[in-house]
Amino acid sequence: MPTLLPILSVEHPCQPQQYPKPRFRAISTRDRLLAYVDFLAAIYDRYLAFLTVQPLGRLPISLRIAWVIVLSDFLGYFQHWLQHRVSWFWHFHAVHHSQRELNALTATRYHIVEYLVSQTATVFAFKMLAVNTPTIVVVSAVLTWYARFLHSNVRADFGLLQWILVTPQSHRIHHSIEERHYDRNYGTYFCIWDRLFGTHYTGGNEFPETGIKDPDFPVEKTIRGWSLLRTPMLQLVYPFVTIARELRQRFARPPAEAKEPAPLRNAA
Repeated sequence: MPTLLPILSVEHPCQPQQYPKPRFRAISTRDRLLAYVDFLAAIYDRYLAFLTVQPLGRLPISLRIAWVIVLSDFLGYFQHWLQHRVSWFWHFHAVHHSQRELNALTATRYHIVEYLVSQTATVFAFKMLAVNTPTIVVVSAVLTWYARFLHSNVRADFGLLQWILVTPQSHRIHHSIEERHYDRNYGTYFCIWDRLFGTHYTGGNEFPETGIKDPDFPVEKTIRGWSLLRTPMLQLVYPFVTIARELRQRFARPPAEAKEPAPLRNAA
């Protein structure tokens, strides 16, 4: 798969000859991504091939990639909006928003359930336009690195491009802990959907603190010893524990006493 080499070959630098080759090797990010995309592609080809848009599949590959980036970005906007508006979805998404100091790795800080859902939707969108697996992997890698840049702790607004693209500055507003920034800037790569649907925040020069206000969320407080394993495990079960608690509260009181839920970002 030569198209992958310029981006992914650095994961396995050559070792000096005097070192013996390991009997087993770790599974790289490239291997995991390829295996997952291949798995989803097989499911799509077997059960969902009828969804493929054949006329678009005859377009040049560059146009198909452009179409699918725009389509997946719109789906990403809509999915992101749902994650902030539906409480059960928010509890999974809160793992991503809990980061108090944004950095490039925040782009990979997702609950496994949210990650699988979003990546599945993206791969299926590519398959609908007859984009092959190697191309999906390369484009996904490029978009992943752009997402890492967006989550970096930098002040960058891209000048005139900020009218089209999501920038680190505008995405920090989305991660803000301040209430005036709640439910703004949902865009993944393009800000056109926020501008179109009225969710764009215009004060792009602000640099607010980030995180969530839920006191029950297991935020990292130390990097020593047992906490390195315990905290991620607590974050993994956090959505399920929170949803179970909400269900108990909902069914434990009479319907007449039921109250409207608090705004999601305040409660979580």
